[in-house]
Amino acid sequence: MLNTNEEWAYYIPLKQSIRTMLQNETLKSITDNINSFSNYVAKDKDLILSNRQGCCIKSNLSRRENSNVLLLKSYTDG
Repeated sequence: MLNTNEEWAYYIPLKQSIRTMLQNETLKSITDNINSFSNYVAKDKDLILSNRQGCCIKSNLSRRENSNVLLLKSYTDG
């Protein structure tokens, strides 16, 4: 709970957001976008599309078993 007027918060409905992202049309758009950028970046070894190209992500067991796994990354910048 926020106790003063100087504190702020944002509510993000995580379950609803994930449910919306995983709908067929949205998911197809996301994967098409990622594949488009991935193909572009693959041609230029100086570019990194995301941290999915890092050694920790590549060596992750679930990533090795299913290369189409969707990475959900949450963070705060406060």
